Amino acid sequence: MTMNESSSSRLTIVRLHIHSPTREALYDLESLARHAGVHPALVANYIRLGLLDPVLGEGQSEQEWRFDDSSLHILRRIQRLRGELGVNIKGVAVILELLRQIDDLQWESAHHPNE
Repeated sequence: MTMNESSSSRLTIVRLHIHSPTREALYDLESLARHAGVHPALVANYIRLGLLDPVLGEGQSEQEWRFDDSSLHILRRIQRLRGELGVNIKGVAVILELLRQIDDLQWESAHHPNE
């Protein structure tokens, strides 16, 4: 192998930009749905059913709704419960409420350990 032969092969450098949203990130309906891999109409339906709440724009038009990372986490949880575990909408509502209550109790015990 001569020097010319080795110089003909090229090294390709690929740069990746990985989007990691910050805690302050706010998403519109379309962005939230895209990050969760669902249709925006499905997200709007979950909101109407009370499974998910916008952090801004509640009671306003869908174009004014804004969601945070917590909303994205809840939406992904809903999708997992429905898709992977086969839980119906009413079951999802009960599970989400129980998980919220557990989080509240854990927060209380962490902040008031002697009570």
